Amino acid sequence: MTVATDSAEKSSSAEAEDHVSFRQWIAISGAIIGSFCAVLNHQITNTSLREIQTALSVNLTEASWITTAYLAYAIVIMPLTAWFTRVFSLRTYATANRVGFMVSLVACALAWDLNAMIALRFLAGLFGGSLIPMAFSVILATLPESKRPLAFVWWSVLTLQAPTVGPALGGWLTDTFSWELIFYVQMIPAGIGFACLHYGLEKSPRSLGLLRQIQ
Repeated sequence: MTVATDSAEKSSSAEAEDHVSFRQWIAISGAIIGSFCAVLNHQITNTSLREIQTALSVNLTEASWITTAYLAYAIVIMPLTAWFTRVFSLRTYATANRVGFMVSLVACALAWDLNAMIALRFLAGLFGGSLIPMAFSVILATLPESKRPLAFVWWSVLTLQAPTVGPALGGWLTDTFSWELIFYVQMIPAGIGFACLHYGLEKSPRSLGLLRQIQ
């Protein structure tokens, strides 16, 4: 009887540990949408580079800096993402970063010359570069080990759609309307992702003391 009771208790405990709430899945969804946005931003901009080049009256070599600027800061910020989540807390950094990314999208659409566009693409890379590692951080912090493979499959399926969606959507928007819309349209998934993160992630303590360790 005791053995059966202990077995039932262990089974119940394991089920409780593996349980993932609806709110947690919403947070995971928001993080994965962020990864999609990061790849989409790069792909859709590349597709519309010639139209942006014409609008800003620059040659193709100069216009290529629009892409380089984004990638440069994205590469720099990626390895720092985990540290920022520890310093400012996962929820605070994730939501603030998403707001910054959306602001950079609007700013890029309003760029008035090449220098402004390059500077704003640096800004977009600063926020966009965190979106993919942020998704991994949210998955690892939110889900038990048994559920993580499902989340990573979900991440792969959605994120890998961006290289297909980006060129098709970017080409259609620039041909039918104008290049500015390639940035505005990204506000839709970015906004949905922000809402999911804001709702799904729980508040956690910050570790601002880590800032003092910077030499």
